[in-house]
Amino acid sequence: MSKRIVKSQWGGVWYFMIHASPHPTSKNRTYGGAYVSCWVNYPHEEGALVLAKYYIRCSGWQCRKVHEKKWGQCSDYIAKKSLRYFNEAAKDGSSFVFHTYPKNRPSNLTKRSSGRSKTRAAER
Repeated sequence: MSKRIVKSQWGGVWYFMIHASPHPTSKNRTYGGAYVSCWVNYPHEEGALVLAKYYIRCSGWQCRKVHEKKWGQCSDYIAKKSLRYFNEAAKDGSSFVFHTYPKNRPSNLTKRSSGRSKTRAAER
């Protein structure tokens, strides 16, 4: 895996960890919930959070609580596995990883991921 860094036009991207529950009518209702790691390439925190919540809702989830938010620059991700998500957001506008947990389990973070939902900047 390459450690190539993609530059964001603003020098970094916003990162959010958002707790979400499945929308009652979505296919995600088989899960108890998810913690969603979000990287959004937008200069203002409020706008980036609005976009993150919008894309989570479009994926069939209801946002419950923002647990973490920070501005990250490429140098923060060089040695981390999440560099690819930072790069994806810097290039395409955003990147999301849904860390799901089953219905009968407490809503703590798990290592298991149900997949990744990629959103391209051109689709906005």
